[in-house]
Amino acid sequence: ESALMHYDIDKDLRGKFKGVMEEVRKTLSDIQSWVEINREVASKWPYVYSRLLSNFRIRDMRRIGRIIRNYEVGDKKTREKVRKICGMILSGFLETMKTLKITFDSFDWESDFVWNGEVRRVLEKLEKLGYLERTKDSNAQLLNVRRALEQYEDLAKIFFEGKKVDFDEIKNPVLVRGDGTTLYTLRDIAYGLYKIRELEANKVLNVIGVDQKLEQKHVMVALKLMGIDDVSEKYVHVAYELVRLPGRKMSSRRGQYISLDEMIHEVIDRSYREICERYPRLGEESKMALAKEIGISALKFGLLSSIPSKIITFDWNRILDFEQNSGPFIQYAHARAASILRKINWDIPKDAEFNRLTTDEEFELIYKMALLPEIIEEVIKSSRPDILCTYANELAMLFNKFYQKHPVLKAEKGLREARIVLVAVFRRIMATVMKLLGITPLYKM
Repeated sequence: ESALMHYDIDKDLRGKFKGVMEEVRKTLSDIQSWVEINREVASKWPYVYSRLLSNFRIRDMRRIGRIIRNYEVGDKKTREKVRKICGMILSGFLETMKTLKITFDSFDWESDFVWNGEVRRVLEKLEKLGYLERTKDSNAQLLNVRRALEQYEDLAKIFFEGKKVDFDEIKNPVLVRGDGTTLYTLRDIAYGLYKIRELEANKVLNVIGVDQKLEQKHVMVALKLMGIDDVSEKYVHVAYELVRLPGRKMSSRRGQYISLDEMIHEVIDRSYREICERYPRLGEESKMALAKEIGISALKFGLLSSIPSKIITFDWNRILDFEQNSGPFIQYAHARAASILRKINWDIPKDAEFNRLTTDEEFELIYKMALLPEIIEEVIKSSRPDILCTYANELAMLFNKFYQKHPVLKAEKGLREARIVLVAVFRRIMATVMKLLGITPLYKM
């Protein structure tokens, strides 16, 4: 019995030692990771790194807390400084968006909803309804999601997505910290109410990463409690997954990322090299202009063509594939059709003998083009632009198949006119699809 007791103790100690060693290995791995990040940041931004290293102190964390509190209460000096810095950052974002030909109608300041009392009114309403609770230790304020889901069966269906979950496992989200500052979930609730009630939106599409899925569900629960009965119809989270680059580690919390600007420069540079190989006789200025149009279109198509719910693995070979399923591929198909029409000075026949179009390739192309209204409706209903990308790729493939098998301008009279109209209709439909995707239709490649 004594020997057995010693054996059990030894076994227990070995188990504890193994657990400790695993923690040590994990800590050492984390330290090594931070050392690598530190080295990367120092080499990437040496001036900024050296300034931060020489000026930052642990006590500055308390200063950050004070800045957040002062900003929320609307301190004039803090407001001016924070808004100035945010304006600089926003200006940088807009500069990048301009390169991508993306524009915004307007911007809303989240802090305005704190200062104008909307956030406070949300808290008061939730407390009056009995869905706000306070923690005893820190006086933080939480949304009682658990109680709401137990009371509203329709909310529970949306929240759990048909899965069986123990209600005791649900964690109520914090809306206000113990120091009185608000969290973004509370501000999102106020903003959601503003969009639905003040802007009278029939449907609000929140394009936010899939990592915010739970937070968006919390917002929907609160909106339901605030009187938005058809919340699942009016407030929709359009989730998208992360982008990964093979061989590159990315972590926003650790400052490991590839900026969109870097991606733009890289794709334009790769496009330029491809153009130099394909069109060596083209002038230097034309090469650069073409590289920019092709590169940016390739980047957009590469991001939009992936199913939003799946992680996007960015493969440069696929993104810039001139032969299939890419921005350059559909641009080339459009340019090929434009080239045919340019040879006749865009003099498209007003009438034609369409009964002369009898081949399988012509039927397939016509049928695919006729599907465009249905495709657009499906894209709108599902909030999935990848469906339109797939359609564009398939349409380009069918046109290329037709182009390779059947002459257009050299066809016999009657058939020639019918095929010219077919090419013209294809070009217009493809241009429409490309513009919907934010891709520039090219007329020469």
